[in-house]
Amino acid sequence: MSDTKKSTTQQPIVQSTGYSKEYNTIRIEAESKWPAWKVTTYNANFATSAHAKKVNVK
Repeated sequence: MSDTKKSTTQQPIVQSTGYSKEYNTIRIEAESKWPAWKVTTYNANFATSAHAKKVNVK
């Protein structure tokens, strides 16, 4: 058997800071062009949790 030692040091957790600036720009632009019926349907059927981001009807 080989003498292998296991490392007891923990690796640091790398946390994401969110979506990229490009992604956010594209998503905001796309959602701003949705017709009212699509926004209402999205908010009623997909963004149903308390923490979900609702799309505003313009």
